[in-house]
Amino acid sequence: MVGWGLGRNGEPLKERVKKRKPTVRSLKRRLDKLYSEIIRKRGICARCRKGAERVTLQTAHIISRRNLAVRWDLNNGIPLCYSCHFFWAHKEPIWFNDFAKEYLGEYKFEQLKMRAKKIKKWTIQDLQTLLTQLEKLKET
Repeated sequence: MVGWGLGRNGEPLKERVKKRKPTVRSLKRRLDKLYSEIIRKRGICARCRKGAERVTLQTAHIISRRNLAVRWDLNNGIPLCYSCHFFWAHKEPIWFNDFAKEYLGEYKFEQLKMRAKKIKKWTIQDLQTLLTQLEKLKET
């Protein structure tokens, strides 16, 4: 006979660990990490053309990460090496802006700007859906 809290062999059962519901904060962190992996997977610095085997790539956002409407928009990310990211993109924002227009093309760049002007309030369900979409994209 199995006693209260004991398994069939008489050892205490492990307490069931309640799985916490994801928070907006935890989902944003997971999305940031996954988004960055997808952008860096492009494998080459968009400016100096050094490959990922020579340099560590970073994800540069054309429009600031603070803008939640386009924070995880794949057109808003450019893979850059450390030097190009910090010593060029952040120090020369006007040239970076011109480069981004050329990198995306005028039409995509303008569309990105239009989406960025909209205020986006992400729900937990929205973030979970986006996370699932990016996970599928990463697998391909």
